[in-house]
This record gives sequence, structure tokens and C-alpha cells, in this order.
Amino acid sequence: MATLQVVKPDEGTQIPLDGDKFILGRNPECGIVIPITSVSREHAQIVRVDGHYFIEDKQSRNGTFVNNQAITNRTPLKNNDKIRICDFLAVFQENDGGEDAPEEPTNTTVEAVLNQSSHLLLESQPAERLRGLLEISSNLTKTLQLEQLFP
Repeated sequence: MATLQVVKPDEGTQIPLDGDKFILGRNPECGIVIPITSVSREHAQIVRVDGHYFIEDKQSRNGTFVNNQAITNRTPLKNNDKIRICDFLAVFQENDGGEDAPEEPTNTTVEAVLNQSSHLLLESQPAERLRGLLEISSNLTKTLQLEQLFP
């Protein structure tokens, strides 16, 4: 199974690529969330076709780079290719052992993904935070009406 080894911003995080399609972007519903404002909502995608991995830019503002080369169409990924999206940097790693090769500690991989996901969701939901602040503000103005406080 292939993985993305994150170098920047969360060095050491491993993201398993165990499906056929992964959207990378700022949108919390993306398969791989990158909470950087210069990243497009749906910036790029990694697809697996016949056991080979490819990356495509989804017409993003700031582009997608593989080994410091801007990509404009579907680009094959090779072992140790460096993927850069704005300030996000990851290394593509493909397990050469085949499908039946035993995986390294699954628990640490899952823990890293869970830690990354919860961290990313907190940072990538400014609309929710703003909505909460507006609700609090609205409720505060209702309770500060003098007629209700001093009948």
C-alpha cells in the first residue's frame, strides 16, 4: 500500500493511500485536508489506476508540483516523489512488497491519521466558529434588554 509521508507542516504524519481516489484540499470533506488558506478547496487529486498512482491538479490557483515541477495534467507518481501544494510538502512512498506484504505498525498509522484529522478539522472550520460567535452575540444582546432585567 502506498502512503504520503508529510514533511511540512506536520512532519512524520503518514497518510495511507488505501483507496482509488483521494482529493487534496482545504475543504473539510476532502480525503486529505490541508488547512492552509492558499490551498484551493479541491486543489488536486491522487488516483490509482491498475495499481499505479497518478496525481492531477484540479485547476487550482497556486498549482501542484511534483519534484519542483508544475504539473498540468495527470502525472504518474514514483517512489519518493515530492508533492508540494503551497506550504504543504509530502513524499509519495510505495510499498514494493506487493499486496501480501505485512504492514508496519497499523496502530501508529491510524493514530497519526486521527491526530491529523482532528487537528485539521479544528483549523479548517472558520465558518462554524464565526456562526457560534454570532449566536453568542445575538443571545447576549437579547438578555441585556433592561425591560427584561428590571421589570
